[in-house]
Amino acid sequence: MAVRAKDVAKELGISPATLSLVVNERPGISDTTRAKVLGLLKKKGYDYLINSEKSSEPADGVAAYTDRKNSATIGFVTYRKGGELLGYNSFFPMIIQGMENQARKSGYKLAYISMDAENSGEEVRFITDTNCCGIVLFATEMHYSDLAVFEDLGLPTVVLDNNFFLKDTCSVSVDNRQGTFLAMKYLKNLGHRRVGYLRSKVAINSFDERFVEAVAAASQLGMEDVNEYTYEIGYPVENAQNGMGKILERGLPLPTAFMADNDLVAVGAMRAVREFGLKVPEDISFVGFNDRPICTICDPPLTTVQISKEDFGAEAIALLIRILDNEASETPLNIKLAGQLVERSSTGPCRIKMA
Repeated sequence: MAVRAKDVAKELGISPATLSLVVNERPGISDTTRAKVLGLLKKKGYDYLINSEKSSEPADGVAAYTDRKNSATIGFVTYRKGGELLGYNSFFPMIIQGMENQARKSGYKLAYISMDAENSGEEVRFITDTNCCGIVLFATEMHYSDLAVFEDLGLPTVVLDNNFFLKDTCSVSVDNRQGTFLAMKYLKNLGHRRVGYLRSKVAINSFDERFVEAVAAASQLGMEDVNEYTYEIGYPVENAQNGMGKILERGLPLPTAFMADNDLVAVGAMRAVREFGLKVPEDISFVGFNDRPICTICDPPLTTVQISKEDFGAEAIALLIRILDNEASETPLNIKLAGQLVERSSTGPCRIKMA
């Protein structure tokens, strides 16, 4: 019966990721850790697992790996499925700088790799070709079924902008519960009790979480049911504008304020509202999510929940390096970044007296 790497790692008291890096002679862990693991493998009789090209090296002869560590590469993989969120409107171009800074500070290079869901089986070679010691997987559009191709790689992985609690994966994501509650409480403090929600029609976990949390926050804060004023209007800006225009033309009931899946949905809806002859925020207030650059140039500027772009990517790199250095716990770590409200001119006091 073949021995399982997971069982060997457990016996040696190390993570499967560290074992993989050692036996496959990949860079990305400290020389001290590599020497320790090589010694344990030989002591326990598992030295046959070590890549044959280097297996003749003594357990403590790891100086040759020093130069490779200095040029180790972390892969930043973007996974395109629907594509709506990873085009020119994407959040990820704004986080790359933070990732590069964190990687460089820790002695790693960052390789950008784009993959399409339809060809992921073939395109996974792009990851192996770069000889990455680990990857940060930008998984905004991913679902559980999409993880298999990356699990088969056996590389240390951190999921960014998503989380998969049913899998043993580490992740860095937005705290949608905290950010949404912050926005809803802010609207209540402005006197809004009738708050609606604008959905994008894009099926991703973050958007679903924000809607669910908006409904829950309204109930907790004693506001009207968000479901009564929830509409799916489309994505990105142009589609959202057209979708909101149809809502207005049909004369459907409107709240005094709207929260949206993200900034682009909110901006599109605002444009439609103003074209219809209503005023923002006098007639309807709007709150977005993420604080993209468009928030400061739209008319009026958009109030939103801001997520630190640099911290978002940097946290993922830092967590991956902890895993590579065997400093993370065996239990998967799921880090959530809190947001802060940025108040602009798209929100104002509620001017409609509620019964």
